[in-house]
Amino acid sequence: LQKRGRFELPHLVRRGAILPILWVDAQTMNLAGRRLDGARITDLNLRVYAAEFRSEFLVREDDGETIAYREGAVARTRVRQQLQGQRLRLTVFPTEGSYVGAPDERRVVARVILAGRIAQAVALNGKSLPGHSSREAFERADSGWYQDADGTLLVRTPLMPVRELKAFEVDWKSSRSGA
Repeated sequence: LQKRGRFELPHLVRRGAILPILWVDAQTMNLAGRRLDGARITDLNLRVYAAEFRSEFLVREDDGETIAYREGAVARTRVRQQLQGQRLRLTVFPTEGSYVGAPDERRVVARVILAGRIAQAVALNGKSLPGHSSREAFERADSGWYQDADGTLLVRTPLMPVRELKAFEVDWKSSRSGA
């Protein structure tokens, strides 16, 4: 399957699924996230398939190199989503636990599949996030949101402490197709 000029496998997921996604680009060397450029990307990247019922996922992270997780050196971050009326609530709860090298602060980047809905406004902890008119503007910005033509909503927080709650509210309307 070709999408945007490259081969991509389809995602076969149920509504309500919340998937942590490893950042991968041309600089990525392996599954541990090591990079040719030496950069350390600590963003929590999520793909969320919005649904009318509440669903949760527990993201578990460790150092990726040792067996320290056996002694409890693990960070756990709970993520919850639910569509309620004309609003999606996406909550990233404070991270519990830690491991050597765990980030103290990070961005959350969520790709939300809204299936037939057009985002109107996005708030983080009660404060409006800026909407961007293009993917390029979104990628350059520290935080905000942008919705692709295929309906995927991209949301990014500024750098925030991992032990702080991140409560997103997305207000939406039905798409042009009337879904």
